Amino acid sequence: MGELHVNMNITLDGVIQANGGPTEQDGDFEYAGWERPFWDAESNDQINADVQASDALLLGRTTYDIFRDYWPGKTDEIGRTFDRVPKYVASRGTPAMSWDTSIQIADVSADVLRYRCLEWPPETVTEAVNAEA
Repeated sequence: MGELHVNMNITLDGVIQANGGPTEQDGDFEYAGWERPFWDAESNDQINADVQASDALLLGRTTYDIFRDYWPGKTDEIGRTFDRVPKYVASRGTPAMSWDTSIQIADVSADVLRYRCLEWPPETVTEAVNAEA
């Protein structure tokens, strides 16, 4: 059975929202971009290594929409990896699945287990599932 690794950027007090900067989903969240002042070469190297070790992404619909609007066609290491790997989108709704290699999973508990058993060899999967999944 494959491994599921969680990769989250989070503050000591539990904030995970808007780490890279403000988006439409953040509304008037005053701390949008909180991560940027602390970003350095070591942070960059670590996130690149984590992404390069990923063989799939497991995303909630909102995170998928944010990623889909930004990442397709990017030519850096992260962009090329995100374009290449399957993107499993946890949503009971009808998300626009327009990014190549995107697969909707509506029954998260059953589908994640099924995909881990059938498709994911021991590997890292970058996880960014939102509560709304």
